Amino acid sequence: MTNLSYLIADTIYQILEKQGQLDKLPEVIDLLKAKYNNTPIHQIFVITSAPLTDQQKKQLAQVIQQNLGQDKQIIFKVDKDLLGGLVIKYQDKIIDLSLKGRLHKIKQELTNE
Repeated sequence: MTNLSYLIADTIYQILEKQGQLDKLPEVIDLLKAKYNNTPIHQIFVITSAPLTDQQKKQLAQVIQQNLGQDKQIIFKVDKDLLGGLVIKYQDKIIDLSLKGRLHKIKQELTNE
């Protein structure tokens, strides 16, 4: 390992440690490997109406990875307009479990009858 490689690895480690995010180290390593191998990273966006706790993010990530595979990068975002619940976006699929989405669906059903 060259001095530069060691310095880069140490810097990444220190940043994660300082942020209390050392549990993200395997994910960072996987992303670096994928980038090095020119492998596309599949991103999954999880949009919630309020910030999730670290435990909630971890549990949700486990469920997503069990169903869609380990090679996914999960990006959490907050959109207060959802009113409640969450939306999951993956490739061209959208799973809308939000209160806003449910209200929109009810409105469509009522106006179509």
